[in-house]
Amino acid sequence: MRCQSKPNTASILAHYLLDARANCETKCFVSFFGTVSETFERESLFTMKQAKYLLLTLFYLIFLGSLLLCKQPNLPETDLKSLNELITGREEGYDELGSQYALFKHQLPHRGAISFMMNSPFHPYGKTIEQLYTAQSYLIPLVLNPNAGEAICIIYCSNTDIAKYRMAGTGYQMLMTFTPGKGIAVKKP
Repeated sequence: MRCQSKPNTASILAHYLLDARANCETKCFVSFFGTVSETFERESLFTMKQAKYLLLTLFYLIFLGSLLLCKQPNLPETDLKSLNELITGREEGYDELGSQYALFKHQLPHRGAISFMMNSPFHPYGKTIEQLYTAQSYLIPLVLNPNAGEAICIIYCSNTDIAKYRMAGTGYQMLMTFTPGKGIAVKKP
């Protein structure tokens, strides 16, 4: 099987794959990257550099075309509104972390240390640690002491009976009640 005088790239590749030992006027080989290289007239075929640029251009055109034709998920109107509020800083309908302690903030001194009492005594690995940290971050610059020992105490219990039991055991008396089980207490003299 012999090559034609002016073969095209497809026929060269087919010829090479069918009979690698053919005796051609032109030398054909497949390089390591799978590209075809010829040593005959370059004006009839692309040079290797032109072929690489053509393949890269085709790849990026197909890639960009697939991105443009890809269906975008539609966001619900509420998500767009939430995103707009978040970007503009007008977060309506969102509670600030620790905002449940806002009643206490206006009744307490601005600085100093106060105790913080919950349903059960404080344990550093207990479930109430998150509640303590949330209250501390909202009531800054006050320092919350989870142990009973300060003159003023925030009582943050789930009901009145637990609050009375905890105050009796630690020596506090209720000064102000905001909701059942929650208020400000002072140390008994």
